[in-house]
Amino acid sequence: MVRKTLLALAGGLALALVPAAPALAADTTPTVEHVQIKSEMTAKSLETYGQFKLKNLKTGETASLAAVAPPGGGCRYPVGFNGIASYTNGALTSVTLDYEAQAICTVTGPDQYMAGMVVTASMWRDGTHLGEGPSVNCVNCVVTPISRGYYACGGVTCAGGYWAGNIHALKAPPGYVWPSAPAGCIGLGTAPYEWIQCSTVTDVAVVSPTN
Repeated sequence: MVRKTLLALAGGLALALVPAAPALAADTTPTVEHVQIKSEMTAKSLETYGQFKLKNLKTGETASLAAVAPPGGGCRYPVGFNGIASYTNGALTSVTLDYEAQAICTVTGPDQYMAGMVVTASMWRDGTHLGEGPSVNCVNCVVTPISRGYYACGGVTCAGGYWAGNIHALKAPPGYVWPSAPAGCIGLGTAPYEWIQCSTVTDVAVVSPTN
C-alpha cells in the first residue's frame, strides 16, 4: 500500500508532513547466568581419620583406623555436593544441588571389614536443615552404598551458605570394640561401644543474592 503524504498550509506555504519513523523497541530479553556450586570435605574432618582406636577383646591391644588407604587399615567418609545457582538480570532466581555421602572403612588384621556401617547424606543452608538422602547400610563390609539427595529452591531467598554432612554409624569389626568415642563421634549405648556415630562436613559454599 502506498502511504499518502499529508499536506498542510502554514503561513501560506504548503508543507509536506512525513510521518516520523517509530522509535526502535527497547531490548527486553533477560540476561541469564548460571554459576557452578561445589564443595568437598573440610580439612578439619580429614583430621579425625587418625583418631579412631579399636580394642581387641581377646588381647586388649588397640588398632588404629589411621588415615591410610584400605586394605592396610583406614577409613574414609567422602561427602560433597555440586549444583547450579541461576541469576536473571543479576538477581538470584534458583539453586539446584546434588549431594552425596559414603563410608569406606577397614582395619588391619584377619577381619579387614566393619561389622556394619550406616550412612546418611544431609544438606544445610546456614542454620536450616534442607533435607537428607535415604540412609544406606551394609553388613560385614568395607564400602557402603552411596546416600544421595537432591535439593531445589526458587527465588532470592535461596541465598546463603550451603554445606553437606555425612552422618555415619560404624559397628566395630568382630572381636573389637570402641573403648571411647573419638572427636566428632558419640558412643551408642555404654562404653566400651559396639557402635559409634560420627559426622564429617563439607566446606561452606556461599551463594550470593546478586551476581
